[in-house]
Amino acid sequence: MEAQQQLDELVRATRTMRQAQKKYFRSRTTTALSESKNAEAAVDRLLQQLPEPAGPVQGELGFSTSHK
Repeated sequence: MEAQQQLDELVRATRTMRQAQKKYFRSRTTTALSESKNAEAAVDRLLQQLPEPAGPVQGELGFSTSHK
């Protein structure tokens, strides 16, 4: 799948997830919770399909945490 298609699919899934989460927090029903969890799982699957970032991520920048 092309990178732009992956991004588009991730954006759609993320929007669906956020809508499901908002619905759950408004209603607190078990049905809404299940829908929210399913939407989160879909986003997680899409994220796993993406390549790892090429550069360092936050926390891996090589800065020393010790002070002299």
